[in-house]
Amino acid sequence: MNFFEEIFVISDIILPYDFKYHIEYYVIYPWITNRSELIRILEDDDGKVYKVAISQSLDNCDNRLNIIVNVRSNEVITGQAIDWIRETISRCLGLNENVTDFISIVNRDPILTAAIQNRYGRRDKSTPTLFEGMMNVIFSQNARFSRIYSMANNFCTMYGKKIELPEGTYYSFPTPYKISQLSIDEIKESKVGYRAKVIKEIANFFCENRNELKNVKYWDECKIEKFFSNINGVGPYTINLFLHVALRKLDKVHIDSYVREILNTFYLKDRHYDDEEMVDFCNKRWGKYSGSIISILTTDTEIWAESIGVKMNIKSGAAMKNNN
Repeated sequence: MNFFEEIFVISDIILPYDFKYHIEYYVIYPWITNRSELIRILEDDDGKVYKVAISQSLDNCDNRLNIIVNVRSNEVITGQAIDWIRETISRCLGLNENVTDFISIVNRDPILTAAIQNRYGRRDKSTPTLFEGMMNVIFSQNARFSRIYSMANNFCTMYGKKIELPEGTYYSFPTPYKISQLSIDEIKESKVGYRAKVIKEIANFFCENRNELKNVKYWDECKIEKFFSNINGVGPYTINLFLHVALRKLDKVHIDSYVREILNTFYLKDRHYDDEEMVDFCNKRWGKYSGSIISILTTDTEIWAESIGVKMNIKSGAAMKNNN
């Protein structure tokens, strides 16, 4: 089996940066780990599928990543495609984000200092497309991380576009159009359960509003929130997490039972806050990094909490060494 390959380097990463964190945590298909590589399967607007293998440079220089791009043997990789892949990977991994102020906030708080576990270069992954971001949030509703990983894998392998290479077969994330053509029962075959109905609603919404969606990144947050609230079954929790996951709005806080327990245990104590008051507390305390701080607090919680003498009853499922 033949294939076409291009290699390039991303060398403008703002330090500190922790590539191993991206390999070890929140690896949701079509993100894949393979030993020291982080793999991403991308599909462009023309339907061409790329396997993008990301690794640290051989000299372990933190501000450089090696990128190997593969396509089928009867396809070529254009310079325009390379630029798009470079931009997409850099954005999804937050490679150009300055974390100086974020680190200052962490270092002033002994709880956050424990929670970050000396991984000051950690950054959350984002999704290449808005649709994938919204789907990942829907998968996460009332689900453990192992279940989220399973749903995303099933969703891609059943409905995504396939690329066959010598080392294996991979699948892109399905397009809204592909999902819109399926019945709710067909969507349920990917083991998403009751979520199938809202998944269908979202796919239809994305297809019907595809022109408007091209400009979402230029909108203010109020307009974005109002726009997506038009989808049946999508409320404030979903939209806030979507803004963080898909658009890297790092101030956005989502409140669920896990976040409530952590905030109540470490910060609010005997104060009885509702969800809106919790969001307000986070925004006042951590400002534009509120969402990133929540991500730190909800990762490996039982491990870092024990290091400061607190036993948590809920365990984080964020670590995913290998999801093949």
